[in-house]
Amino acid sequence: MCRRRQPTGRQRLALDNLMVNTWDVACLIVNKMIGCGIFLLPPFVAQLAGNKIVAMTIWIFGTLYPFCSIYVYLGYSDAWPFNGGELVYITRTLTRPPIIFTCSFAWFFVTFSPPAGTALAFAQFIIPAKAEHPDPWFVRYIASLLIVVVSFISYRYPDYIICANRILGTTKIIFAMILLFSGVVRCSLQRRFSSGHRLSNLTCAVLLLRMGERELCGFGDIWRP
Repeated sequence: MCRRRQPTGRQRLALDNLMVNTWDVACLIVNKMIGCGIFLLPPFVAQLAGNKIVAMTIWIFGTLYPFCSIYVYLGYSDAWPFNGGELVYITRTLTRPPIIFTCSFAWFFVTFSPPAGTALAFAQFIIPAKAEHPDPWFVRYIASLLIVVVSFISYRYPDYIICANRILGTTKIIFAMILLFSGVVRCSLQRRFSSGHRLSNLTCAVLLLRMGERELCGFGDIWRP
């Protein structure tokens, strides 16, 4: 009878460092829902909304939206140990050749999701200032290389990635709160709001209603599966 080998003290410590808790998952969802636009687009949001109150309302709902998504995704994740996700299904169904279909699924997930846009935005920022009109293929090359490097670091040093996930998620939450409260204070001190454009306000209202409808459907799936 073969006995299972017990991990040593150093191995047990390494496994404890790789364990994720609720806050780690919450930071991961925040990093997925809130991209690099939170640091770049506040003035554009105010300009397109045409009204400071509408812009602040958008930021309030935009701040609450990731937290609603956290609740929904955490509820869905409770069922993953029993039925698995797409990655688990592909790994167990298509075992030959090894890792090929898993990597293909990962590349598809990265290409058509927010990490692709974030990598492209970062690639445009690190290009030298002389290149006012950079080559699009050069930007794509840098973005693809960045994703490959991050994927390698995630595979080789997962504890660093978990720590970076916590730091970035916490930073984005703090930045969103500071932006929200500073806007409220600024509006209360100024006490003057421009009338804006009715079409812009109507469009923003429709977007907010769609966001609320989507989250209510998610809550319904959680409470009544």
